[in-house]
Amino acid sequence: MGLGLPIDEPLLTETARQNQMRRFRFPASATAKYWLASGAGLPITPILTLRLTMRKTLILAISALLGSCAAAIAETRATTAPPAPAAPPAPTATTFGQWTLRCGVDPGSGERACEVDSAIVLPGQTGPIAQVAFGRLVKQAEKQAKNQQAPDKTADNDKPADKATPDKDAKSEEKTTRLIILVPVNVTIAPGVEVVADAAKPHLNIPFKTCIQAACFAQLELTAEQMQAFRGQTKPGQITFTDPSGKPVPVELSFKGLDQALDALAKR
Repeated sequence: MGLGLPIDEPLLTETARQNQMRRFRFPASATAKYWLASGAGLPITPILTLRLTMRKTLILAISALLGSCAAAIAETRATTAPPAPAAPPAPTATTFGQWTLRCGVDPGSGERACEVDSAIVLPGQTGPIAQVAFGRLVKQAEKQAKNQQAPDKTADNDKPADKATPDKDAKSEEKTTRLIILVPVNVTIAPGVEVVADAAKPHLNIPFKTCIQAACFAQLELTAEQMQAFRGQTKPGQITFTDPSGKPVPVELSFKGLDQALDALAKR
């Protein structure tokens, strides 16, 4: 593709990656023919949306499998070695309309993360044209709760330090939520991705973070106000990226079930 964008770390082996991909099926158009000719593909595993953007809170079932295999090999080679630590809880998935809440634990760091994601599939097609996810760093929220329960004392007068106000706490927690979007690799990078949740409110312009052979990732850390714009929407929204010729490609984004999914995410 010749973009010169950084790839921080490999996600999967080539064979595994090919097994995790689907071919796009675009409507008959000049842009569609361009993509189809180039063989663009998108990972079907939504957990990969957090692999490049939230490294310390991975939800990769593949990592869990590798961790289990490594533990089994080590136990076979040294039967007298201390017992391996308990396996992390298996990833969970709960569907709310067009959105799915997924949570898991990275076996390497033991950190927990959750995301709410939706794959956008055009009518009459089988493969996704884009993928949208709201990811949250659960460990940070848990740390914040512990800090509130045990306030520190100031060095000056040995009195408890002022607690953060509920409003500040809410904002701080909202800032741990990131919006991640996957689109085909054959796009124009500079414009990023435009997201419209409510036509009456400011649109979001999300820059691309990196591209791999399978997809390009756009990411933005959301404020409380930006998160609120996605709440209570009864009409579909829209994401728009730009094709290689400079033409915008608008794609409808359903919000069915998003409120319930975000409510469940907030409780994690």
